[in-house]
Amino acid sequence: MGAMPPPEKICPRCAAPVAAGARFCPACGLPISRLCPGQVLDGKYEILDKIGEGGMGEVYRARHLHLDEIRIIKVTKPDASGANSQPRRFQEEARLATLVRHPNVAALYDFSRQPDGSFYMVWEFIDGVTLEAWLRRNGPLPPGRALEVARQVLAGLAEIHAQGIVHRDLSPDNIMLRETAGGGLQAKIIDLGIAKRVASESLQMTGTGLFLGKLKYCSPEQAGSLPSGQTVDARTDLYSFGAVLYEMLTGKAPFESATPEGYIGKHLHTPPPPLDVTGLPKSFGPALAGVVAKSLEKNRERRFRDAAEFSAALARLRADPEQAGGGSSGEAARRSSPISGAQWVAAALLIAAAAGGAYALLRRESTRAARTPSRRANIVTAPARPSPTAAAPLAEPSFPPPPAAGVAAPTHPQTADVDTGPLPAQARQLIELWKSRPNEPRARRAIEIARMANRFVDAHPDDPLAGEIEETLPPYLKSQATASLDAAEPLLALLYFRAYRQLQFARDDPELARRIERVAPPE
Repeated sequence: MGAMPPPEKICPRCAAPVAAGARFCPACGLPISRLCPGQVLDGKYEILDKIGEGGMGEVYRARHLHLDEIRIIKVTKPDASGANSQPRRFQEEARLATLVRHPNVAALYDFSRQPDGSFYMVWEFIDGVTLEAWLRRNGPLPPGRALEVARQVLAGLAEIHAQGIVHRDLSPDNIMLRETAGGGLQAKIIDLGIAKRVASESLQMTGTGLFLGKLKYCSPEQAGSLPSGQTVDARTDLYSFGAVLYEMLTGKAPFESATPEGYIGKHLHTPPPPLDVTGLPKSFGPALAGVVAKSLEKNRERRFRDAAEFSAALARLRADPEQAGGGSSGEAARRSSPISGAQWVAAALLIAAAAGGAYALLRRESTRAARTPSRRANIVTAPARPSPTAAAPLAEPSFPPPPAAGVAAPTHPQTADVDTGPLPAQARQLIELWKSRPNEPRARRAIEIARMANRFVDAHPDDPLAGEIEETLPPYLKSQATASLDAAEPLLALLYFRAYRQLQFARDDPELARRIERVAPPE
């Protein structure tokens, strides 16, 4: 049996005595907390202080007397809607929270009911600050750090969604950040206060006219865009987190309004302003803007399918090494590229040769190289075969020169003949090298990469890399095409889209095709 509350409380403003159970000070009218510092709840939780109050309850910091550990306690308050639904909602919140066990989601330890009929939950204490407070104090996160926080939040969301739960209230003040010993940031999602199991949608716990969720980050579905009969699903959280990521990178939410109606109208009808990437390298910024734009699509069918796909799109980005956009993008590209531009030309041409039917292109490039002494010198001196005693490392391969007209492509130690395509190590290396190039040369070689991918998947269908290529290359090419459109680079968008259509295992995308047709030159 828990310890009984003291018969009287003391008003923190005027020090007047307040009767137990009273909600306001009789002397000055100050609202009184349900729990007081020093009070012991259920014989094991010593209340230390009140740290917050929301629409559904009050939040306290407490100490577990037997374990000597700090906990967070959330207590229900009287029903705000007058329908006596809050205890049921609170109980549903607790039941759902117990299903989630993930390092990036705050853990629920205890749940109980008090003699007065209110409920309380005991949560993990996170010694940190909310993302909202962090941004207010420090400003936007550097891109590299923002992507690391995003990866963790999306990992937590994936687990929440795997339990059939939609958070519905993802915002900067529901994400906690804690600095780790190594100087990094650990992110945790908190407060499943309005989360609902998709299978329990029939449980009517939202009072008429009571909009749950923060309007600044709510999805169009939550704002009323869904046709009759459709329900909000996990993609609403992806939209909300897209808005949070936008704010992490820029310091402000994508939409601002002075009224609730203004927020709803903007989420329903106004395209979000493009992410400002002027301080980021061209090889990274437009692609990041494309990922954020996709997460903020009004039509949920055009967003990422789930948190894992969203996270994978971010993982493929390569932030500036200094994570601040401070240096030249050309310098960043040179630092990240393990081979020279001339060697890359030779590598791309070798891919085209392996794809078959590309010798005319090889002859053109070979003639062009002959007119450029420095390029010719680099290509000619690249050994056709490394010495057995001094093989070139995988990270810095040397490629053979283009074959002359009518001459078969030479065999490379890590490349099979033209009938089977490149071997796994070489295929993986060439794709990674291609992705590391600046945007324009990467776009111009995209079709050759697509052809090489087709040939590799056909020749090595059982290799794990074939499955990886089938899973990752189509969305990568689509994201690059979308990012190029968003960056007003229609020619590059067309090159990426042509490469996407070359893939034998890519699905048709009529919407992207229509966007390309509207802005790109005719094929």
